[in-house]
Amino acid sequence: MKRSILAVAALVLVTAHPSLAADSKVKIYGMLAYVSPLAESDQTVAGVTDAVKASSEIGYNFGLEFRASPLIGLEFDYLYATQEVTADKAGLLGETTFQPISGTLNLHVPLGMFDAYGGLTAAYVNWGDLKAPPPGVDVKVDPEFAYGISGGLDLNLTPNLAATGGLRWLNLQAQPDGGEALDVNPLFTRLGIAWRF
Repeated sequence: MKRSILAVAALVLVTAHPSLAADSKVKIYGMLAYVSPLAESDQTVAGVTDAVKASSEIGYNFGLEFRASPLIGLEFDYLYATQEVTADKAGLLGETTFQPISGTLNLHVPLGMFDAYGGLTAAYVNWGDLKAPPPGVDVKVDPEFAYGISGGLDLNLTPNLAATGGLRWLNLQAQPDGGEALDVNPLFTRLGIAWRF
């Protein structure tokens, strides 16, 4: 097993190309994203206090980046994931969809065969209705604005193709109609493929 991992790593390094990202004006990517909420909120219902949190789930992420210069890029992306909302004592409260549309101002640092980048992120987050288990009633969850920080790394496989991955964190709450705001503060771990031209 250890030899297989080393062989794959050596193959990737041998086939990787020096950083050509600075020559590209546009990057389009698709990634899988592991969405992991880092916060939970204490909620009181009928005199009982319970810790409420969203589940960690895998979703998908699509986006593009325009390079204004070799070192500065403006990235726009959309992420979709379905999350369960649970309480420690009460169990499953319902299921919602999590759909942030984000913009990030990236600073790029070419590192040989790698392109490292990161910057500040602003997001408009659409939440789907919280669909309660029967016989519960669905609850509307208001859209929210959020801010955060992103970072990533591209490994150049060919002049136009790269393996890409990164992290993003958002300072975010979910606000159900008629209820208290829930802290979510998700961390996204993203991994996929990017095409540059």
